[in-house]
Amino acid sequence: MDSYPPPEKGCKRLSTNGGMTLVELLSAIAIIAVLFFLTLLIFQRVFREADASKCASNLRQIAMAIHGYAADHQGTLPGPQLIAQGAKRTEDVQLTAYLADYLGQADAPIGTMLPSFICPAWKKQTLGIKNANSQYILIALEDGSIPFGYQSVTQLRPPLKLAYLNSRKPLSQTVVLTELDAQTPSSSAWKALAPAPVHGAYRHTLYLDGRVQRTPVEAP
Repeated sequence: MDSYPPPEKGCKRLSTNGGMTLVELLSAIAIIAVLFFLTLLIFQRVFREADASKCASNLRQIAMAIHGYAADHQGTLPGPQLIAQGAKRTEDVQLTAYLADYLGQADAPIGTMLPSFICPAWKKQTLGIKNANSQYILIALEDGSIPFGYQSVTQLRPPLKLAYLNSRKPLSQTVVLTELDAQTPSSSAWKALAPAPVHGAYRHTLYLDGRVQRTPVEAP
């Protein structure tokens, strides 16, 4: 029978039973953990982008509804109004009340918000916040005039016409809505807001021509 010399000192005999050493097992676990973390980051980014795309699509629908309303009212924007939206869409001081017919929500129950005014990311951020129902804020022009008019107990301003606004500057430069959160400038008068921009580093801004822009959040 052939004989083999003993292994040299310092050499490790290879395992012949197919098992893993502790170091190999820990290395495999570490690799799996890193892959899981990277996969989770990818999925989170995909979900954020999906929410942002849905939000932008909703805003474009709102712009189309605004133009549909204006076409049926001699070119006049919907208004006068007080706020963009709220829980009671039937109040005629809200943009949602004027646009419900044009968004296919004429029969929406009282006390509900129109789907086009609900961003998935905003909905996630406001879970557990009581009476959270304001996501967008109407924007005034540089001279302080309000395109959609204004109606309160003490004031009444009629809405403007698209032709008038377009004569001042292109509709692609006239802001309709921007997203509202606790960090939005001049948000102190509002309550029950999302605590931070729902899309992270930017807010969506809707222009009167239907363009939706990602406006970077300014550093505090």
